[in-house]
Amino acid sequence: MSQRVIKYALSFLRHAYQGVEASFANLMGRCHLATMSLVMNNPEFKELHAINVKVKKKDAMFKIKSRRL
Repeated sequence: MSQRVIKYALSFLRHAYQGVEASFANLMGRCHLATMSLVMNNPEFKELHAINVKVKKKDAMFKIKSRRL
């Protein structure tokens, strides 16, 4: 293989990886917003969240953020 082909392949893989990384970050951000929305707007989730915060003695925001993968 020529150097040119190898450089092109590496560049292609680098751009593909960056695209996947950006998509994953976007998805995680959306999941975080959805979780916060449920806790803020749904009484059942709000109650469960309050219990989890009390029992595990965690900061409310830490508890939500720790659910992220």
